[in-house]
Amino acid sequence: MSIGERIKQIRKLYSMSQATFASHIGISQGTLSEIERGKFHPSVETVISISKEMGVKTDWLLRGDKTSGNLIMLEPNGEQLTQKVYNLIRDAILKISEEIKEDVRTGELSSTLITDIWSSMYNTSLTIEEADLLNKYRLLLPKDKKEIQAIIAFKHSIHVNL
Repeated sequence: MSIGERIKQIRKLYSMSQATFASHIGISQGTLSEIERGKFHPSVETVISISKEMGVKTDWLLRGDKTSGNLIMLEPNGEQLTQKVYNLIRDAILKISEEIKEDVRTGELSSTLITDIWSSMYNTSLTIEEADLLNKYRLLLPKDKKEIQAIIAFKHSIHVNL
């Protein structure tokens, strides 16, 4: 897979148009189109911008992951997580939770089971709503995560000072 194909894969992962993606990384839509088609190679600045804005390793962008070919994402704690594996796990949990809701007549029991699954995966006690918010947060672009963190810090400071 070429660098242009890897960049296109990232763009499609975030469901962005070329114009939107190009705007996020600071280049024109035409330049992005040429890069994705292999006509141009991205500049060092563009590679760094994609890495920062989209949360991918520059090594993967430049050379690809020789062992698996999968997109390597950067997580907030610095650990590597293959997006494909993450999506498979998330989809499996969502499917199981839907099956549990259908099979179990009492919502209390299914909520308890789903919470137990999330808690065991993340080694924490989260409600379903908290786990859903965490999942959505993890899929945000890094700059959007910073914005959310700032909002939370602001809200927290207001409540602490009351």
